[in-house]
Amino acid sequence: MNKRLVIITGSNRGLGKALVDVFLREETEDIIVGISRTYVEQSSPRYVDVGADLSSIEGCESVLLMLGQLIGQGAFGQVILFNNAGRLGEVMPSFQASPYDISQTIFVNQTAPMILQNGLLSIGSSQNVAVEIINLLSGAALKAYDGWGAYCSSKAGLLMATQVLGLEINLHQLPAKVWGFAPGVVDTEMQTNLRTLDSSQFSQVERFQRLFAEGQLRSPASVATFLYQAVGNPQFENGGFYDIRNF
Repeated sequence: MNKRLVIITGSNRGLGKALVDVFLREETEDIIVGISRTYVEQSSPRYVDVGADLSSIEGCESVLLMLGQLIGQGAFGQVILFNNAGRLGEVMPSFQASPYDISQTIFVNQTAPMILQNGLLSIGSSQNVAVEIINLLSGAALKAYDGWGAYCSSKAGLLMATQVLGLEINLHQLPAKVWGFAPGVVDTEMQTNLRTLDSSQFSQVERFQRLFAEGQLRSPASVATFLYQAVGNPQFENGGFYDIRNF
């Protein structure tokens, strides 16, 4: 069975939307599931639009219930999950951040991806379907940025969750692979919003403004194409963390 089920969270804009576009552009039997809070207009019969709020346990569980039914009916040879949805949160000193913002940012960036990847592994094992999970990370998983307390913390947490799950996949000999990927500085709405801040809010704002002015931001389409080609590539090992700037 060559047909794959490709699941992309945060599919309504930025890199998520670009991933949807690049998978649909190829003439395959793949079914693409886009998950976001807002409707994504897409005419392809191979696209399934799922409206879900991944900032709650209930939202994640509803997605997994739907995916379990879809996988059970679809005769897929492989399931691929891009944990792409993310939230920067309020840009301010972490000691000033609200409890709500901290909670929501960590849930969307770390808790939801962990719930989805764990649930999908369980579904894949019960249905005898191979699973590949790509967790979209950031250089902020390794480097601290002022004003990004919850964002940096949650990306670092997801990196460790990726490494732990990779270890467990090997120990339990599961037909699965998980790896993390940092896409670099991508021309998305997050970057647009960052450039509107002043240095009192975020000391690195001039660096990001300069990267934009010098045309150094990567397009979502170019990163999506890279990821499309990386899926199934043994160069990307189970439990690994890869940065596009090293390729």
